[in-house]
Parts: sequence; C-alpha cells; structure tokens
Amino acid sequence: MKSGKILSAVLAVLMCLTVLFGATACKEKTPNNPAQTSGGTGGTDGSSGTTPETKEFIDNLGEYNFGKETVNILSRSGKVNADLDASSDASEPVSVAIYRRNRKIEDRFNVTLNFIPLDDDGALWQSTLLAENGSATGAYDFVLPDYWWGCEAGGYFLNLLDYNKIFDFDQPWWTPGWNENCTIFGQMYSAVGSLSLDLINNSNCMIFNLKVLNDFTLESPFKLVDDKQWTIDKVISMVKTVTSDLNSDGVIDADHDRIGSNYWMQSGRGLLTGFGVKYATKTSDGAYEYSFYNDTFVEKFNKAYDYLNNTAGVVYELGDALNGILSDRVLFLNDPLTRLSSLRDMDSDYGVVPYPMYDEAQGQYYTYNYGTYYAAVLNTSRAPEMSAVILEALNAESYHTVKDTYFVETLKIRYGRDEVADNPRMLDLIIDSIYFDFTFVNEASTNHIAQFFSNMICFKDPNLQSQYEANAAGFQSALDTLFETYRRNLG
Repeated sequence: MKSGKILSAVLAVLMCLTVLFGATACKEKTPNNPAQTSGGTGGTDGSSGTTPETKEFIDNLGEYNFGKETVNILSRSGKVNADLDASSDASEPVSVAIYRRNRKIEDRFNVTLNFIPLDDDGALWQSTLLAENGSATGAYDFVLPDYWWGCEAGGYFLNLLDYNKIFDFDQPWWTPGWNENCTIFGQMYSAVGSLSLDLINNSNCMIFNLKVLNDFTLESPFKLVDDKQWTIDKVISMVKTVTSDLNSDGVIDADHDRIGSNYWMQSGRGLLTGFGVKYATKTSDGAYEYSFYNDTFVEKFNKAYDYLNNTAGVVYELGDALNGILSDRVLFLNDPLTRLSSLRDMDSDYGVVPYPMYDEAQGQYYTYNYGTYYAAVLNTSRAPEMSAVILEALNAESYHTVKDTYFVETLKIRYGRDEVADNPRMLDLIIDSIYFDFTFVNEASTNHIAQFFSNMICFKDPNLQSQYEANAAGFQSALDTLFETYRRNLG
C-alpha cells in the first residue's frame, strides 16, 4: 500500500492550499466563470513586516450569547454523521475536526446544536416543510435539504440578504458560483458554503493508470494540463492507442479487455461542462435567459456524443472499470473525487487531472460537480438572527478546519500518492475550476434542462435538433414560472 505525502510535501500543500469555493482574500471574482478563484492571505503584514495578531475566530460576527438555546437543524439523514456531527470519541481526522468545530461554536455562542435527521426523500422534505410553514411550530431553526428537491421555490424560506449584517457572502467560506446563481431579483433563499463536503466529494475528475500510460509511452496528462493542451482530441487519441480485445471475442468490455476509458451517468454529464457549455446568462433586471443553442453548442454536443458512444474502448460501466484500473486494464476512470478512496490499495500508481477542454482555444478547465445540500432559514424560525449567526459560524469554522482536514489529510495525503508529485496541485485545479450553471443550481425549477442534453448523450439519443425543438417551449415555460414565483415574493 502506498504511503501518504512526506512531511515537506504536506507543509508545501498547507502553505499553498488555494481558497475553495469562494472569492479570494481580495474578493477576486470573474462573472460567468468557474465558481471559485485561487488565492489566499499571506502570513505577514506587508506594511509593517510584523506578524499580525491571530484571531480566535476568523469570521466578523462579534459577540453573541443566546442563553443556552438549542438550535434545531433539520438535516438529511445521510449527512448527519458525514458532514455535520461527530461523537467525542471520534478518531478519524475529519470526524475529530467536525466534533471540535461544533463544540467551539456551542461554547462561543452558548447554544446546543441539535441535528435532526430526516430521510433523503424529496417528497418527504417538501411535505415536512409545507406542514411547518402552515402550522408555524418553530420546530426547526434552519434546514439543510438537497438542491435537487427544489424546496427553495416553495415559499418556505426567509431572504438571506435581509440578514446581510450577519452573513458575509464575500468571504471564502461561501460559494459565490452557487449563491450568485440562486439570487433572483435580489432574493436569496438558500446558500452553499464550506459546511458541505459535497463541494469536494462530488467533483468529477479523470483518474489515469500510470502503468498503462507508461507502457504505451503516452504523453503526460499533467504536462498537457499545464500547457493548456489537455483536450478531448488528446483523450480520444490515447483511448484508441491502448484499447485491445484481449480475449479476442470481438467485443470490447471492461471486464475482460483493456479499455481506454469508462463513463457513467454523472461522469458523462460532466463532459459538456468540461467543454465550457453554459446554458443561461444573467439579464440586466436580475433574471436569466437561455442563450446556449447555437452552432458551437451543436458541435460540442456531437463531439461528446461521438466520443462516448462511437469510440471503441469507451465503455458505459462503473464496477468492472474500477476493477480494470486496479488490475492495469483501464487507462482512464471518470469519477468523483470520492473514488480515490477505492484506489488507496492499488499497486500501480495513478494520476488525477480535470476533465479535458473541447479545444485549446477554450483556454480554461471546467469541473462538473453533481450537487450538494444547501442551508435555508425557515419563515417560521423562532430566532432568525440566531439561525443566521450559527450558519455563518458553521461555514467559517468548516472552511479553516473540516474542509482543510478533509482536502489535505484525506485526499492529498492519504490518497495522493507520494510517488506522484503532481496530484496535489491537480486536486487544487479541479476544485478551483468547478462551474455551477444557473440551470443546475435551479435544477428542479428549470425542467432539468441542465441534465437533459447530457442525458441524451448517455442514453444514446443523437436527435439533438428534434429534441430541442420539442422541448424548448417547456424549458422556457419553466423558467418563466420560476421568475413569476420570485416576483410574487417581492409583493
């Protein structure tokens, strides 16, 4: 089994770790680009040359004492013991960091955090929130539903921008690429930040087997990424080079043959994002409009379709492909970053890179993340100010404790492979290049347009023109309905 990063590499990583999912310390943001930019703060005060005083808390919340209140947080059951809570006897580093974060917040604000699990079922969440909205029992102070369920359009939540003296959404523990896209007509009913490890876990990447790569003397994907030459044509060439019908049965499959690449539904969806496809653009009145269907989109759709469905050695498969890369029969494994945990005992070394660009003219990598839960404060919250304070503190503390512990100690050190020095910075690039489209953030309210065309590719439907014409009116109607909902909320 391969060991973790050596001490010097760890120190270098910790010094250089780029800011996740937010603006930089100087609020560096580029509209309509990936959700995050790289950056950080230095260790000294440049004006005086002295080390600044270390703050006990990194947020700007100031002093609050909530008098031993219990903060009731309705949470997805599958996330309570993953991202949100941990016991005092926890030993795994991320769980220890979660436990310490929660106790620090409880002690600071004189509260008790109570995470209330609710099964991961969209209909159940909708009915629960609808019932609470009608009865106003104040049972929950804030909630953490999955974005997929569309609860933010139900009229259950307060406008978080009304609490902008507490929330500081320019800080790096918030995710501007997500939060800006769920702000419509000055209303923001939900927010995503460093509390959610889904922002790391669910980010797609390409994992490659270094032994297979070297056996065929292929170009280094690391160098191609660095030189902005990592394109889909490079990937196709490599796939064709390594693919072989090892058992001579006339069929290329991941279980018996050497294949170039796998894909499955989520990783297949990431290809169009990797090509820089953006479905909606913001208008001057704070709404959005569809602007994607043109010759360039058609070309990118056809390229993705041909690669995934008409290239020998590209197989729609997950389980057998995982076994194949472990046994040196698969070159590329397309998966979220969580898949690295399945490779820690792999004998051969592996590398990690972002999805390829459409062509070199694109000039920028884009990473697909397949979703997260968000935070929202209920209209019926007993103490909205307290809810806002605790949410700001949870995300700020997660940014400098839990997130760093997970990203560095788990992904970079435990799974990063000390023999592969390029992996840590490639992980940074993957996270830095995450892109959230407006239609993805508002998936449930936009008739699932963000997934529609990529699903056509995955399910082998090449009829782009006819499908677009048949569904365009429905896409526009769903968008209009979403905006009408927000206009009504304006009163």
